[in-house]
Amino acid sequence: MLTILAYVALALIAACAIILLLALRQPDHFQFARSTRIAASREKVHGLIDDLRAMNSWNPFDLRATKPGRYSEKTKGPGASYAFDCPKAGSGSIEIVSSTADQIALALHMTKPFKADNRVTFDLAEVDGKTEVTWGIAGPSPLIGKIISMFMSCEKMMSRDFEEGLANLKAMAERQ
Repeated sequence: MLTILAYVALALIAACAIILLLALRQPDHFQFARSTRIAASREKVHGLIDDLRAMNSWNPFDLRATKPGRYSEKTKGPGASYAFDCPKAGSGSIEIVSSTADQIALALHMTKPFKADNRVTFDLAEVDGKTEVTWGIAGPSPLIGKIISMFMSCEKMMSRDFEEGLANLKAMAERQ
């Protein structure tokens, strides 16, 4: 009996060691983006992103929130921020750190389900009379993130939300 338990314990230790070694070989940073073309001016699209209240009217992460977040006094442009606590998206805050005609950059600070500091960008370009919007996210991959990415694709999970958000943004910008 003791021998079987010893083998099981050794197998578990070996499995954990293999998972840890494989996780350490994963990239130290992640980055992905999704794009769409919108039949609206870059200025109109920019206004729906650079204003956090407007953004949250199409942002799927906020649309699923079960309780309202908290906006800072400033809700538009650099320095505007929004704190959230959502069972699906987690808890944290987002702040606009820069805003130009071509790009809006935000700092995403997550506190739950685990701590993370990521950069979110919206790149805007005029292409064939439309506005191409590219929604991207990038940040460091901590060890827990590397382990999780071995079993599930965070990009695949989040890309659904990005695509839904871009479709919502497109519908809103083209409707107005």
